[in-house]
Amino acid sequence: FKKAIEKTLQKVTLQESKKELDSLLTLKFQSFNNVIYSRA
Repeated sequence: FKKAIEKTLQKVTLQESKKELDSLLTLKFQSFNNVIYSRA
């Protein structure tokens, strides 16, 4: 039972960190685009 809880926690943590990573990538991509547009 304890192992199941740990597994669920790991899954949630993985999903959360993936969300954070996605938003970080989106932010980076947006600022990258802004740089390109401001130079155009």
